[in-house]
Amino acid sequence: MHQSSQELKTDSNVKRIPAKMHQSSQEWKTGSSRQRSSAYGIIAMEVYTPGFAISADTLESNGIRARRKQGQEAVAVWDSKEDSISMAMNAVTKLLERHITDPYSIGRLEVGTESNVDMAKSIKSYLMSLFPSDHVDIEGVDNINACYGGTAALLNTISWCRETGGYGIVVTTDTADMDISDSAWRGASAVAMYVGPDPWIEIHPERVSCFKNTMDFLKPRYSNQITPHMQTRESMNHYIEALDNCVESMGRKFSVDTSKLDAFIFHGGLCATFMKIVERHLVQIVNGRPKNWDMYFDYSRYFASHMGGLYTSSLFVNLLSFLHRMSEDVHQKHQITNTIGLFAYGSGSTATLMHATIHHDRGHTIDLSDMIEKRSLVSFDTLSEIVEGYKSEGNVDILPRSQALYYRYLPEGVSMNDSGRIYRRQMENEELKDKSLLVENHTASRYNGKLYKFLNLLRRDLRTQASAGLMTGWIWWVIASVLLSDFQTADLFTNATLVFTVTLCLNFGINLFFG
Repeated sequence: MHQSSQELKTDSNVKRIPAKMHQSSQEWKTGSSRQRSSAYGIIAMEVYTPGFAISADTLESNGIRARRKQGQEAVAVWDSKEDSISMAMNAVTKLLERHITDPYSIGRLEVGTESNVDMAKSIKSYLMSLFPSDHVDIEGVDNINACYGGTAALLNTISWCRETGGYGIVVTTDTADMDISDSAWRGASAVAMYVGPDPWIEIHPERVSCFKNTMDFLKPRYSNQITPHMQTRESMNHYIEALDNCVESMGRKFSVDTSKLDAFIFHGGLCATFMKIVERHLVQIVNGRPKNWDMYFDYSRYFASHMGGLYTSSLFVNLLSFLHRMSEDVHQKHQITNTIGLFAYGSGSTATLMHATIHHDRGHTIDLSDMIEKRSLVSFDTLSEIVEGYKSEGNVDILPRSQALYYRYLPEGVSMNDSGRIYRRQMENEELKDKSLLVENHTASRYNGKLYKFLNLLRRDLRTQASAGLMTGWIWWVIASVLLSDFQTADLFTNATLVFTVTLCLNFGINLFFG
């Protein structure tokens, strides 16, 4: 399945890891080939995100406050043939082809996700098909705990590398599927990290964590909604409490003053607005206002504002965004940024604060900016069709495939959740046959947006509001009947129905124009 290093297609701007850095599979197990390094971390990173998106303007015109409330510029869009497995395969393939000359040198492969499609089989199992069939001695499985799984995978793999002196791969992959009304939170990506000695991003051993049992973010196996069950205010409070705890503990246990770090990168939640709230809190709890932090916050927020909610990939996409924007800014080329804080968080709740050192001479270019700029924007109708297909477990395969990428093979009549998943690499580009799928050919008025929002509120909240309205109507009927000394049965239904209707109209009107 793999080509020789001479045959691999590479980007001339991408720095390949020299072959001399790799050991044979026997050498890394025994550590006999060279002196053990004291520095371990991320050697290289590659990322994948779908080739389609929907703009914040399109969402806004349909009553979804993507920019005004969530701070997004766009969010990713994908259909049935892409999932957390195919995205992980694409990210790992880029990592293998661009940075790893000897796949036999990889002794651990670990995945972080909260979007696994199988309750038993790991995503890591599918990724084994990317390695030579006779290379089966690769440890690791999936880590699942909301947005924290990727950090758990990274810490496990770094510990393994320190123990063995070997090399590993860490993958974060997720699809943040949402109901149509919550589309400003949707997003998807996969990040593949090459982990081992002499890294680009050195992760130091000192770290602190904060783990609790909270109920602010849940994904029940059987639910009538796609969007996770969230308590947004409580979730934010748990995040801030964990951040406070970790910053204090890092200083108390290891004498690491967070304010002295050159930059601070953190898990970004589901939207850019969330990141701005955390940024304001950070500068309040550290000693003084660290130099350049505000500018670096902008750097780290850039990619996520165009991609949406990223779950386990969030921290690492924000790190890539920071590195990319810093390298682009000509005014900062002489400003050496060496030390950074990395704060990982997952609802439920789990958090870890790490500190790291950037070795600039070992870095490589990142093509995520080009991927984002080359995406095609889809219409709101297209997104709606994809979401409805997801809810009905249907096969919505309407977006074209791109050459050299892995997709799930979905024969006619196969459900998205059917077992026996097959993934194939696309050999040539496909044309988009239906041009109406693109947002450039789609018009949506503010009136239609308000109408859609009203209908969606009606569909989503009818059961809850009907109960509230009926109860309100019944109470008013009892009061009126007592005052008038009239308990005629016919009036029960008339009064209850009247007040129920008025209550519904008031509720939907308030949500429609002010909610």
